[in-house]
Amino acid sequence: MAVITKLYILNEGFDELGLAGYVFNLSPNDQMAALRKLDALVATWEAQGLTINWVFSTDPNDSTPNDDVTVPDSALTALTTALSVRLAPSYGKTVSQDTKMAAAYGLNALRTQRAVVPQQQFPDSLPIGTGNQFPYVTYFNNGVEVASQLDIVP
Repeated sequence: MAVITKLYILNEGFDELGLAGYVFNLSPNDQMAALRKLDALVATWEAQGLTINWVFSTDPNDSTPNDDVTVPDSALTALTTALSVRLAPSYGKTVSQDTKMAAAYGLNALRTQRAVVPQQQFPDSLPIGTGNQFPYVTYFNNGVEVASQLDIVP
C-alpha cells in the first residue's frame, strides 16, 4: 500500500496527457476541477463494487489536493491513466492509444486483484459421489452426537 497525496495522482494524470508541470502550470481551479473528476472516478469504481480504500470527504468541497490517500500500488497505474482519459476532453487533448490501453489493462488488473470468489455450500439434496464428501448421517442418541456410515445400495 502506498501513502501518497491526491496531488501526486493529479500530476501523473496531467503528465500522461503531456501537460507536465514544467511546461503547463495548473491553476488552483484546474486542480480542483481535476480533483473532483478524480473523486468521481473512484466513486464510480466504488459503485461498481471495486474498492481501493479511498477515503472520501463528507463534502466534495472539503477535498484538497494535499489529502493523503492509501491505495494499493497496483491501483496507481489504473488511477493515473483513467484520470488522464477523463481529463483529456477538458483540455482539448487526444488521448494516445497507449494511454487508453494502459487504462483498460490497469482497470482490468485491479478488478482481477480485487475480485472476491463467493463460497458455496453443497445443498443437502446433492447425492453422494457428485462432489459431496460426507457419506454419513449425523443423528443424536440420548443427546450424544453419533455419526453412522451410510450403506449405499444400488
